[in-house]
Amino acid sequence: MAFSSYIGNTRRGGGGWTHSLLPSSNPKAKLPRKSRKRTSLRDFIFANFFTIGLIISLFFFLFIVVRYGVPKPISSHFKRNSRFTRPRKPIFRKPVSSDDVVSGAAVVDITTKDLYDKIEFSDVDGGPWKQGWRVNYKGDEWDLEKLKIFVVPHSHNDPGWKLTVEEYYDRQSRHILDTIVDTLSKDARRKFIWEEMSYLERWWRDSSDSKREAFTALVKSGQLEIVGGGWVMNDEANSHYFAILEQVF
Repeated sequence: MAFSSYIGNTRRGGGGWTHSLLPSSNPKAKLPRKSRKRTSLRDFIFANFFTIGLIISLFFFLFIVVRYGVPKPISSHFKRNSRFTRPRKPIFRKPVSSDDVVSGAAVVDITTKDLYDKIEFSDVDGGPWKQGWRVNYKGDEWDLEKLKIFVVPHSHNDPGWKLTVEEYYDRQSRHILDTIVDTLSKDARRKFIWEEMSYLERWWRDSSDSKREAFTALVKSGQLEIVGGGWVMNDEANSHYFAILEQVF
């Protein structure tokens, strides 16, 4: 009678006597209620991570639109009566005479030809660095510290300065590239850095197959490195980003 009542009680509890003797297979049954809530919340976030991120991004976008207005590329197709629109400054141009008007030609205020007589193209020697300041040494600057000298052979071939591009190529750049290939091929310790792609492209067209193969081998071995990759070496002193991009491409 006692055994039968025990069986009935365990069945009414759900699972029977075997369930009460064997360990439970549900891991959440052993966790406290707070841990189960945190686990459920974490599983929910992981399962709906993309949806939650999309909702947050949409909410942030709507907040920006309400706070600052519609972005400019979108609002450009609509009316321009927004309170954020800045009034354009009037442009004052030089009055055009009848003598200056040429059919099909643009009207300009300043021409480069007129500036040649006004600008002094003086090539003043500025000292050792040629930039206009003197370099003076006392002689004891390196008595307490060992001086480290880094010698980096590199190119500096201006495509047009005091000579034309063709003159610079025929007199200097072509011979420099030939010397680089011949000299670096004789000693694996020698290295060189080349910058100006305009002269390199011209030299590549004029060179023989053997020189091209030697040049390619030097690049692969790391002796010859091409830096920048621009058509010319752009000015890096107070230069505008448009000039840098134009000279690179």
